[in-house]
Amino acid sequence: MSDIFLSYAPEDLHRVKAIVAACEARGWSVFWDRTIPAGKSWRDIIGRALDEARCVLVVWSRFSIESHWVQQEADEGRQRGILTPVLLDGVRPPMGFRDLQAAEFIDVDRANAAVPPFLADVAALLDPPTRAPDDRTPRSPDVRPRRPPPGRPMWVPVLVIVAGWAAGGAIGLALTFSIVTLFGAAFGGGLGWAIAGMVGGFTIGKGLRLVEPLVRSEHVVMFTVGWAVAAGIGGLLSWALLSLTGGIVAGGLGGAIGGWITGQGLGLIRPSLGWKGIGAFAFSWMIGGALGSALSWSFLGYRYTVAFYAAMGAAIGAAIALVGALLMLSYLRLTPTRPEELE
Repeated sequence: MSDIFLSYAPEDLHRVKAIVAACEARGWSVFWDRTIPAGKSWRDIIGRALDEARCVLVVWSRFSIESHWVQQEADEGRQRGILTPVLLDGVRPPMGFRDLQAAEFIDVDRANAAVPPFLADVAALLDPPTRAPDDRTPRSPDVRPRRPPPGRPMWVPVLVIVAGWAAGGAIGLALTFSIVTLFGAAFGGGLGWAIAGMVGGFTIGKGLRLVEPLVRSEHVVMFTVGWAVAAGIGGLLSWALLSLTGGIVAGGLGGAIGGWITGQGLGLIRPSLGWKGIGAFAFSWMIGGALGSALSWSFLGYRYTVAFYAAMGAAIGAAIALVGALLMLSYLRLTPTRPEELE
């Protein structure tokens, strides 16, 4: 049995994911998968879930107000006194539902303001949550399930990110010096550091997932692709300029772009970061990128084996990540979190 039955139009699937994530972060189960297995009927799956739900959450949008099924599901919730409406678009709900106050998630500002009362309305229907028959633990009715705070020390995600960047740097710099004579310095540097950034960005996503449980696979993909582009730009410019100053500037630029993308992705989960937090992320990785690039120029002109360059790449990648990850995660821990982001 699910705590919440989510009624929505299929066209709004990508927009209701944030609502599902907010509810699941509170410990509530949500029925929102409308796939009906072969051999089963609507009544077997969706009808039963609707009957057993303790809260019916209807999402009104320009698509759902035209859906007979959504209106029928909302009517079931209204008759049982467990209907909670949400507005995704500036539309009027169908007749019979306009007298119910709806949480407005029409834009970012209104959504941020609507989250606390919306969760409180749902909690009024669901708290205390369903427990197993043998669970006799008393609990105050005003205590709501919260997302557990990070249980790992900060060095764990830092170590994950540093290890990833060390591996990426080793692969990237070894590749650069393997192909630079064939395809030119700019292409070799750009391709090598794009690969390093791809590996490093993936581990940034995995590291952040250890401290932010709401980081999902799509965020990890965003970090992976974003850092591949950012590091590729930095590597291309650094090897095109071929100077210490140019390399530091290019490395800082690539780090700033990657940090900005990381801040944007995490800002989708923690809106309290704001532009200040995104800027802090960009600055953190700009410093890491600039220092790493400066280190790379310390052995320029020497000709060693590919294994040597792999080792140097690992050291450079680790230096970039150590500085960037420490500054980023320190800022993240010191940033005040809104109450609704903890719930």
